[in-house]
Amino acid sequence: MAFDHLVKRRVVSAGLKSLLAVGLLCLAVLLYLKYQPELIPTGEPQIEFDSESYNFGTVPQMGEYESVFKVRNSGTADLIIERVLSTCGCTATLLSDEIIEPGGEGEIKVTFKSGMYSRSIRKTITVQSNDPEEPRKKLYVKATVVPRLILKPRLLNFRKVNRKEGATKSIIVKPSENEDVSSISVKFVGAQNFSAKLERVSVVENEYRVNVSVRKNRPIGRVSEVMQFYINKETKPCARLRVSAAIVGDITLSPNRLVFKTKLGSDDTIKPITLTSTASEPLQILSIESDVPGLEVETSPVEKGKSVTIVGRLAPAAQPGSMKGTITIRTNNAYQSEMTIPVRGTVQNEV
Repeated sequence: MAFDHLVKRRVVSAGLKSLLAVGLLCLAVLLYLKYQPELIPTGEPQIEFDSESYNFGTVPQMGEYESVFKVRNSGTADLIIERVLSTCGCTATLLSDEIIEPGGEGEIKVTFKSGMYSRSIRKTITVQSNDPEEPRKKLYVKATVVPRLILKPRLLNFRKVNRKEGATKSIIVKPSENEDVSSISVKFVGAQNFSAKLERVSVVENEYRVNVSVRKNRPIGRVSEVMQFYINKETKPCARLRVSAAIVGDITLSPNRLVFKTKLGSDDTIKPITLTSTASEPLQILSIESDVPGLEVETSPVEKGKSVTIVGRLAPAAQPGSMKGTITIRTNNAYQSEMTIPVRGTVQNEV
């Protein structure tokens, strides 16, 4: 009897220990899962759009047009919209929250600017998200852009213009076939280095001419401005044309930079640049400096008071490698008192 009782006690004790062990194991698993939530399967997001393209149809130039793409999360985890990118001429903005819950929706607004295009256009919007299947989803907007005014030429470049003389060129302006135009006006946007005079050349064909001039005595350098066209007293421009010019002074450089690609000891280590002046005052070189290591500079008059040659010479002790710097020339000319010549190139060891 005592033996049977002892066996029963041991069996009960072992059972209790087993239950306790199982309980402790379950508790450990629960605690582990509680503090390791990332190990619990949470599903995946899935990005969907009501449409992946939108066609604005036929639109005029210089307009701004909007459309909205609806985005839906048809997955089982939060969809995160990380970035919305668009190509030039188009902007895209996320109107809703970046995080879209399962079953939720959001909106992306796309703005297309027709500018001065004159053809069929397709722009791309890229939506980056945490969708594992389609992390970069592409949307498209399309349009056929037609002009309201026909400009010939569509770009006006005066190239080199002497600051004392100025210059004038003309463009022809004509309304497109389906445009009812009673009046046209022009206005420059910029620093007013140019002027424009509009005149009607044909009443029958409703054709205009714009005489565009580079103003005299403008600062030396490259200038660029935009000329905008308005019709029928509208407040927004319907066309634009870029006008540019290189304003030069009395002193010209030929060439306008020094480029070395040579080996030490060769005949190609000497480069000349000629300065020619058309001013009434005789040209004088007051000083000349080089910030390029190993490049020596000197002057050699060609025609006294009119032309000077600047000679750049690589010294025998010049170090091989790339060259980058400038030569600075100071003159007695009031408008070109300081001129810089870029220096570029590579030098190799003597063979």
